[in-house]
Amino acid sequence: MVDGQFFVLQFYGIREVRAFQFYQPRIDEIILRIVGEPGVLESDAVKQALVKIRALDPALNVRIEQVDEIPLSNAGKYQYTRSEVSPTR
Repeated sequence: MVDGQFFVLQFYGIREVRAFQFYQPRIDEIILRIVGEPGVLESDAVKQALVKIRALDPALNVRIEQVDEIPLSNAGKYQYTRSEVSPTR
């Protein structure tokens, strides 16, 4: 388990990135959604952040998508991280 703040810190302050969200639909998958300038996915800062994220667990499937917008939660709030995975004890 990794604190969500780790993911936020990887992209906070990258000027080509206007918004981002780490979405975890399954335990073994993370989808990084980025709203940004054209070519943002090829920027050195984004590539370096992805290396750190993939190093957490080589078995983790990390996908990246450039999107036009990131939908707000049902409560109308922006979520940097969103998981569909239930915590286990």
